[in-house]
Amino acid sequence: MKKLFFCSAFITLLLVIVILSACGKQKNHSLNLPEKTDIIDVSYIAENESKVMVDDKKIDRLLLELSSINKKYLNSYQDTPQVSNYAKISFRLPIGMSSDIIYIYRSDNEFFIEQPYNCIFLIDKNQYNTITGFFN
Repeated sequence: MKKLFFCSAFITLLLVIVILSACGKQKNHSLNLPEKTDIIDVSYIAENESKVMVDDKKIDRLLLELSSINKKYLNSYQDTPQVSNYAKISFRLPIGMSSDIIYIYRSDNEFFIEQPYNCIFLIDKNQYNTITGFFN
């Protein structure tokens, strides 16, 4: 009888620990971005346009905006977003193009930033307009 009691108490304790660990705080995720001092320019390629940003102040403001994004929506398991219309933001460094590529797009009236094999982040319309506005 004591053995049954201890066994059931142990199982109950184990279940409580598992449930509590699952309810813990979610980790904030962020975009992987190159060091701003390493960036030579930032490329923006959309369906019908291609632009390059070289102004250091604009690059700093863009990085500040991108670094504030941390509302994870989903994990990313693809090289590119699974939507038909998106813009690609990439960074050129002294050693060549950075692997820190970012895609920004709109889908079903929601706005997203996706970094391949990192995360898909849900952003609001203001963030979307601010980021795309750097390249207008």
